[in-house]
Amino acid sequence: MQFQFPEMATQKARLESFSKKEWPHKKISMLHPLKLAEAGFFFDQAPDGNDRCVCFSCGLSLVNWNTDDNPFQDHLKHIEGPESNPDLKCVYIELLKKHNPKILGLDPYQKLSMAMDGLPELENPENPEDSLKVKENFNRRRDFLKTILTSTLFKQEYRRKPNRK
Repeated sequence: MQFQFPEMATQKARLESFSKKEWPHKKISMLHPLKLAEAGFFFDQAPDGNDRCVCFSCGLSLVNWNTDDNPFQDHLKHIEGPESNPDLKCVYIELLKKHNPKILGLDPYQKLSMAMDGLPELENPENPEDSLKVKENFNRRRDFLKTILTSTLFKQEYRRKPNRK
């Protein structure tokens, strides 16, 4: 496997690139450094954009991120989309497609999160998992999903049982 930036091949190295420099976006939603690192990007502040992220595998460079951007989908779109460079291939995206295809699209939790009210502001942007608001928000959504799931399963089970006379 040949990577454009082998020194950034680990998620830890990519994540650390965001903490060493000034990431201009609030660390919420899909623009959280962890999500960008999971999508293969590291932060490389440059004159062409103060939010420039580069893929360690294929070298794809993206700037001018919007709060509703999904780094996984944007990465895929620029690699395989109609306007993409046919010579640009990304080994990392191919591995994700093979081993974790769900991560390239919005999973049900992400869709629900964005549809309900977005993700909460972080009290502690350095350690988002320690933020009480994030925990409360996650627990509320988890409980909501459990309720829907339980209700759906109950209805399916009820339909399967034959009528007894």
